Amino acid sequence: MHKLQEQRGAFAPFVGILIVVLILIVGLVVDLGHIHNVRVELQRAVDAAALAGAGQLLGDDEQQARAIAAAEATAEENDVDNEKVSVTADNVVTTVGFWDTEALGDPPGTRFAAGGTPVNAVRVEATRTVEHFFFVLIPGLTSTDVSANAIAVNDREQLTIPLAVISCIPSTGPQQGEINLCGVYTYTFESQVENSAGWTSLTIGGQGGSSQQEIAALFSDPDGLALFNEIAGLL
Repeated sequence: MHKLQEQRGAFAPFVGILIVVLILIVGLVVDLGHIHNVRVELQRAVDAAALAGAGQLLGDDEQQARAIAAAEATAEENDVDNEKVSVTADNVVTTVGFWDTEALGDPPGTRFAAGGTPVNAVRVEATRTVEHFFFVLIPGLTSTDVSANAIAVNDREQLTIPLAVISCIPSTGPQQGEINLCGVYTYTFESQVENSAGWTSLTIGGQGGSSQQEIAALFSDPDGLALFNEIAGLL
Protein backbone atom coordinates (compact mmCIF):
# COMPACT_ATOMS: atom_id res chain seq x y z
CA MET A 1 0.00 0.00 0.00
CA HIS A 2 2.82 2.35 0.87
CA LYS A 3 4.50 1.64 -2.48
CA LEU A 4 1.28 2.47 -4.42
CA GLN A 5 1.01 5.86 -2.68
CA GLU A 6 4.60 6.65 -3.66
CA GLN A 7 3.79 5.90 -7.32
CA ARG A 8 0.75 8.18 -7.19
CA GLY A 9 2.87 10.93 -5.67
CA ALA A 10 5.43 10.63 -8.45
CA PHE A 11 2.75 10.81 -11.14
CA ALA A 12 1.07 13.95 -9.78
CA PRO A 13 3.82 16.43 -10.93
CA PHE A 14 3.70 14.90 -14.41
CA VAL A 15 -0.06 15.45 -14.60
CA GLY A 16 0.40 19.05 -13.48
CA ILE A 17 3.02 19.70 -16.16
CA LEU A 18 0.81 18.05 -18.78
CA ILE A 19 -2.12 20.28 -17.84
CA VAL A 20 0.04 23.40 -18.15
CA VAL A 21 1.29 22.26 -21.57
CA LEU A 22 -2.26 21.60 -22.77
CA ILE A 23 -3.36 25.06 -21.62
CA LEU A 24 -0.46 26.65 -23.51
CA ILE A 25 -1.33 24.68 -26.65
CA VAL A 26 -4.99 25.71 -26.45
CA GLY A 27 -3.96 29.33 -25.90
CA LEU A 28 -1.59 29.18 -28.87
CA VAL A 29 -4.30 27.76 -31.14
CA VAL A 30 -6.91 30.30 -30.02
CA ASP A 31 -4.68 33.36 -30.34
CA LEU A 32 -3.08 32.33 -33.64
CA GLY A 33 -6.49 31.45 -35.07
CA HIS A 34 -7.82 34.82 -34.00
CA ILE A 35 -4.88 36.62 -35.61
CA HIS A 36 -5.37 34.65 -38.84
CA ASN A 37 -9.07 35.50 -39.03
CA VAL A 38 -8.37 39.19 -38.49
CA ARG A 39 -5.73 39.14 -41.22
CA VAL A 40 -8.17 37.52 -43.68
CA GLU A 41 -10.93 40.03 -42.88
CA LEU A 42 -8.52 42.97 -43.12
CA GLN A 43 -7.25 41.72 -46.48
CA ARG A 44 -10.80 41.55 -47.80
CA ALA A 45 -11.39 45.11 -46.66
CA VAL A 46 -8.33 46.53 -48.44
CA ASP A 47 -9.08 44.45 -51.55
CA ALA A 48 -12.55 45.96 -51.79
CA ALA A 49 -11.22 49.44 -51.05
CA ALA A 50 -8.54 49.25 -53.74
CA LEU A 51 -11.03 48.04 -56.34
CA ALA A 52 -13.45 50.83 -55.48
CA GLY A 53 -10.69 53.42 -55.74
CA ALA A 54 -9.37 52.12 -59.05
CA GLY A 55 -12.87 52.28 -60.48
CA GLN A 56 -12.75 56.06 -60.08
CA LEU A 57 -9.65 56.53 -62.23
CA LEU A 58 -11.35 57.94 -65.31
CA GLY A 59 -8.64 60.26 -66.60
CA ASP A 60 -10.05 63.58 -65.39
CA ASP A 61 -8.49 66.13 -63.04
CA GLU A 62 -10.52 64.98 -60.03
CA GLN A 63 -9.76 61.27 -60.38
CA GLN A 64 -7.15 61.03 -57.61
CA ALA A 65 -9.24 62.75 -54.94
CA ARG A 66 -12.27 60.77 -56.00
CA ALA A 67 -10.35 57.48 -55.91
CA ILE A 68 -9.02 58.10 -52.40
CA ALA A 69 -12.46 59.06 -51.11
CA ALA A 70 -14.06 55.96 -52.65
CA ALA A 71 -11.36 53.67 -51.26
CA GLU A 72 -11.65 55.05 -47.72
CA ALA A 73 -15.45 54.95 -47.77
CA THR A 74 -15.43 51.34 -48.96
CA ALA A 75 -12.87 50.32 -46.34
CA GLU A 76 -15.04 51.73 -43.56
CA GLU A 77 -18.01 49.68 -44.76
CA ASN A 78 -16.18 46.44 -43.89
CA ASP A 79 -16.15 44.66 -40.53
CA VAL A 80 -12.89 43.34 -39.09
CA ASP A 81 -12.99 41.41 -35.81
CA ASN A 82 -16.63 42.46 -35.30
CA GLU A 83 -15.73 46.15 -35.62
CA LYS A 84 -16.02 48.58 -38.51
CA VAL A 85 -12.76 49.53 -40.15
CA SER A 86 -11.59 53.00 -39.13
CA VAL A 87 -9.38 55.00 -41.45
CA THR A 88 -7.70 56.60 -38.43
CA ALA A 89 -7.55 53.74 -35.93
CA ASP A 90 -6.58 51.12 -38.50
CA ASN A 91 -4.01 53.36 -40.19
CA VAL A 92 -5.67 53.06 -43.59
CA VAL A 93 -3.40 54.68 -46.18
CA THR A 94 -4.56 55.07 -49.78
CA THR A 95 -1.96 55.90 -52.42
CA VAL A 96 -2.58 56.68 -56.08
CA GLY A 97 0.15 56.00 -58.61
CA PHE A 98 1.40 54.07 -61.61
CA TRP A 99 1.49 50.28 -61.98
CA ASP A 100 3.88 48.96 -64.61
CA THR A 101 1.78 46.45 -66.53
CA GLU A 102 4.72 45.35 -68.68
CA ALA A 103 7.25 44.48 -65.95
CA LEU A 104 5.80 41.00 -65.50
CA GLY A 105 8.96 39.46 -64.05
CA ASP A 106 9.56 42.13 -61.41
CA PRO A 107 8.43 41.79 -57.77
CA PRO A 108 5.03 43.40 -57.10
CA GLY A 109 6.57 45.92 -54.73
CA THR A 110 8.73 47.41 -57.47
CA ARG A 111 6.01 47.63 -60.11
CA PHE A 112 3.99 50.27 -58.25
CA ALA A 113 5.28 53.84 -58.20
CA ALA A 114 3.46 56.07 -55.72
CA GLY A 115 2.56 59.34 -57.42
CA GLY A 116 3.80 58.02 -60.75
CA THR A 117 2.17 58.89 -64.05
CA PRO A 118 0.11 58.04 -65.92
CA VAL A 119 -2.08 57.28 -62.95
CA ASN A 120 -3.64 53.84 -63.32
CA ALA A 121 -3.56 52.16 -59.90
CA VAL A 122 -4.63 52.52 -56.27
CA ARG A 123 -2.83 50.96 -53.31
CA VAL A 124 -4.56 50.57 -49.94
CA GLU A 125 -2.70 49.61 -46.75
CA ALA A 126 -4.13 49.00 -43.29
CA THR A 127 -2.96 47.81 -39.86
CA ARG A 128 -5.15 46.45 -37.07
CA THR A 129 -3.90 45.76 -33.51
CA VAL A 130 -5.18 42.37 -32.32
CA GLU A 131 -5.49 41.83 -28.57
CA HIS A 132 -4.50 38.37 -27.31
CA PHE A 133 -6.70 36.13 -25.18
CA PHE A 134 -4.10 33.87 -23.54
CA PHE A 135 -0.76 35.39 -24.50
CA VAL A 136 -1.77 38.52 -22.64
CA LEU A 137 -0.53 36.72 -19.52
CA ILE A 138 2.98 36.73 -20.97
CA PRO A 139 4.81 40.06 -20.57
CA GLY A 140 5.40 41.73 -23.93
CA LEU A 141 2.84 39.59 -25.79
CA THR A 142 -0.36 41.48 -25.09
CA SER A 143 -1.14 42.18 -28.76
CA THR A 144 -0.06 41.70 -32.37
CA ASP A 145 -0.19 44.18 -35.26
CA VAL A 146 -1.74 42.66 -38.39
CA SER A 147 -1.15 44.38 -41.74
CA ALA A 148 -2.67 43.96 -45.19
CA ASN A 149 -2.29 45.74 -48.51
CA ALA A 150 -3.81 45.55 -51.97
CA ILE A 151 -3.23 47.18 -55.35
CA ALA A 152 -5.94 47.50 -57.98
CA VAL A 153 -5.20 48.61 -61.53
CA ASN A 154 -7.49 50.43 -63.93
CA ASP A 155 -5.52 50.19 -67.14
CA ARG A 156 -7.78 52.00 -69.57
CA GLU A 157 -7.60 50.61 -73.05
CA GLN A 158 -6.69 52.89 -75.90
CA LEU A 159 -9.72 52.38 -78.10
CA THR A 160 -9.42 52.79 -81.84
CA ILE A 161 -11.97 54.87 -83.69
CA PRO A 162 -11.97 53.87 -87.36
CA LEU A 163 -12.54 56.66 -89.86
CA ALA A 164 -13.47 56.06 -93.48
CA VAL A 165 -12.42 58.91 -95.74
CA ILE A 166 -14.49 59.29 -98.92
CA SER A 167 -12.56 61.23 -101.53
CA CYS A 168 -15.44 61.73 -103.93
CA ILE A 169 -19.06 62.51 -103.17
CA PRO A 170 -21.82 62.64 -105.81
CA SER A 171 -23.09 66.07 -106.74
CA THR A 172 -26.36 65.28 -105.03
CA GLY A 173 -24.52 64.81 -101.73
CA PRO A 174 -24.00 61.72 -99.56
CA GLN A 175 -26.56 59.05 -100.36
CA GLN A 176 -28.09 56.48 -98.04
CA GLY A 177 -27.31 52.86 -98.89
CA GLU A 178 -24.35 51.31 -100.69
CA ILE A 179 -21.37 53.47 -101.50
CA ASN A 180 -19.77 52.24 -104.71
CA LEU A 181 -18.55 55.42 -106.33
CA CYS A 182 -14.95 55.99 -107.35
CA GLY A 183 -13.94 52.47 -106.38
CA VAL A 184 -15.02 52.86 -102.75
CA TYR A 185 -15.93 49.48 -101.33
CA THR A 186 -19.34 48.58 -99.98
CA TYR A 187 -19.78 47.93 -96.26
CA THR A 188 -22.85 46.28 -94.79
CA PHE A 189 -23.93 46.47 -91.16
CA GLU A 190 -26.28 43.99 -89.50
CA SER A 191 -28.12 44.32 -86.20
CA GLN A 192 -26.35 42.22 -83.57
CA VAL A 193 -26.22 42.16 -79.81
CA GLU A 194 -22.44 41.69 -79.77
CA ASN A 195 -19.70 42.96 -82.05
CA SER A 196 -21.93 45.76 -83.21
CA ALA A 197 -20.87 48.77 -85.24
CA GLY A 198 -22.36 51.92 -86.63
CA TRP A 199 -21.93 54.37 -89.46
CA THR A 200 -22.23 58.09 -89.15
CA SER A 201 -21.07 61.16 -90.98
CA LEU A 202 -18.13 63.29 -89.99
CA THR A 203 -18.90 66.78 -91.20
CA ILE A 204 -17.38 70.20 -90.84
CA GLY A 205 -20.60 71.76 -89.68
CA GLY A 206 -21.79 68.84 -87.63
CA GLN A 207 -25.28 68.49 -89.12
CA GLY A 208 -26.67 64.98 -88.66
CA GLY A 209 -23.42 63.52 -87.33
CA SER A 210 -20.45 64.14 -85.09
CA SER A 211 -18.21 66.85 -86.41
CA GLN A 212 -14.48 66.86 -86.02
CA GLN A 213 -14.84 69.86 -83.71
CA GLU A 214 -17.19 67.91 -81.46
CA ILE A 215 -14.87 64.91 -81.30
CA ALA A 216 -11.85 67.10 -80.58
CA ALA A 217 -13.77 68.92 -77.86
CA LEU A 218 -14.79 65.62 -76.27
CA PHE A 219 -11.25 64.32 -75.92
CA SER A 220 -9.67 67.63 -74.97
CA ASP A 221 -12.14 68.22 -72.14
CA PRO A 222 -11.26 66.23 -68.95
CA ASP A 223 -14.93 65.65 -68.18
CA GLY A 224 -15.57 64.44 -71.72
CA LEU A 225 -12.59 62.09 -71.57
CA ALA A 226 -13.77 60.75 -68.22
CA LEU A 227 -17.23 60.14 -69.65
CA PHE A 228 -15.73 58.32 -72.65
CA ASN A 229 -13.64 56.08 -70.37
CA GLU A 230 -16.63 55.35 -68.18
CA ILE A 231 -18.73 54.32 -71.19
CA ALA A 232 -15.85 52.26 -72.61
CA GLY A 233 -15.54 50.43 -69.31
CA LEU A 234 -19.12 49.22 -69.67
CA LEU A 235 -18.55 47.72 -73.11
